[in-house]
Amino acid sequence: MKSVPFLFLVLVVVSTAVFAIQPPRYVQTAGKNRRRLLLSKNHKIGPEFRISTQTTHDQSYPNVGTFDDGKFVVAWESFEQDGSETGVYGQRYNADGTKIGSEFRVNTYTAGKQHSPNIGTFSNGKFIVVWQSVGQDGSDSGVYGQRYNADGTKLNSEFRVNTYTTDDQTLPCVGTFSNGKFVVAWDSFGQDGSESGVYGQLYNADGTKLNSEFRVNTYTAGKQHNSNVESFSDGKFIVVWQSFGQDDSNYGVYGQRYNADGTKLNSEFRINTYTTGVQWLPSVGTFSDGKFVVAWDRFGQDGSESGVYGQMYNADGTRLNSEFLIHEYGTDRRPNPNIGTFDDGKFIIAWSGLCKNDNVGICGQQYEANGTKFGSEFLVNTHISNKQELPSVGTLSDGKFVVVWSSNAQDDSGDGVYGQLFNFGIPGKPTTPSTTSSPTPSSTTPSTDASVASCLPSDYFSLLGSFVVTGILALMGDM
Repeated sequence: MKSVPFLFLVLVVVSTAVFAIQPPRYVQTAGKNRRRLLLSKNHKIGPEFRISTQTTHDQSYPNVGTFDDGKFVVAWESFEQDGSETGVYGQRYNADGTKIGSEFRVNTYTAGKQHSPNIGTFSNGKFIVVWQSVGQDGSDSGVYGQRYNADGTKLNSEFRVNTYTTDDQTLPCVGTFSNGKFVVAWDSFGQDGSESGVYGQLYNADGTKLNSEFRVNTYTAGKQHNSNVESFSDGKFIVVWQSFGQDDSNYGVYGQRYNADGTKLNSEFRINTYTTGVQWLPSVGTFSDGKFVVAWDRFGQDGSESGVYGQMYNADGTRLNSEFLIHEYGTDRRPNPNIGTFDDGKFIIAWSGLCKNDNVGICGQQYEANGTKFGSEFLVNTHISNKQELPSVGTLSDGKFVVVWSSNAQDDSGDGVYGQLFNFGIPGKPTTPSTTSSPTPSSTTPSTDASVASCLPSDYFSLLGSFVVTGILALMGDM
């Protein structure tokens, strides 16, 4: 009995010391005067949700656009829903993820195929959808658009974007500006005298064309296609694309920056440093300070069949550090990476591939403003049967983000469109990012004790509990 006080004192001292190394951490719950212990195992907001109401046949190739008030809108292509082959449909959402009204058809012209939609949103709540339409311009595929008011009603009629109509004009993407102007980029077959080239068209806020359509790529031999465009807050914009043979290998990723008046800002530039094999399927994200980041798919460099890589850039167009590996667990052959950026410089990249726990689905990785990874790669989708692919990321002003994707057979038919809302954060860390326009430290930055936590075993508290129980049993034995 005389040994009990001494052993009990030892247990108390050891337990106190260990808890002092890594105390329980709390986060202020938004909108409530209380704190919540950080024991959550993910940063998802609610369950994943089906976006497409129509479930017959395939609904796929989704794209998401977000608004300053947290609302968002999704567009996708749907097979035979408009009475013909494929048509473009959309659904608006409130900030809490509830639907605004019913899904709606975007394209007015319904003969043949209307597909591959892309959305751009404006600060006043208006938005625009662009897509490709087969046969509508009298010659193969053409690029069309439809503007919308903030209440979801159509703003004037759908319009043809491309002036040159011979052969195919395909895979459009749109970038929007704070003054209501917008720019559309697309692929055009044969227009630059070779196979395919990248072209663009600027528009005024009233929907009228600003000058003529223009060729983006300077190098014209072979194929330049799969373009992506994003705007900057000062009216400038950037276009990225893949180019065959230009880097003396197979495909490489290239870019061209533009001034607000549509003139080229310096020359086109190669984005990928590693040139062996295939670098393609680029996506670009821009920041309010003029910086930008590009992600793409690469075959073979990291020892896998396919990998996802990225490169950050300064506002003057110079590289910020080296190109970096994004994926950790391997990918499928077409990861289709997509980028969402925050005003404070943080960003999120999503792609399809082999994620953690050997699940093939939509993978995600968060990044700090300096380009370092924030947490580990994570699985976006909850439903893991069959195949989930073609992700699109939209970021929201309150630090949340939304990912949408195509999921096979989840709606008991063909492909369907699904989504998931997130807080920017990782398990055990605060999830309330700053909405400032400069990359200053915010509450999304890991707390100062994070490095200590990473040095402790993942079952730290379980081990501690076992230690305490063992000590108590030993004391009881001495009694």
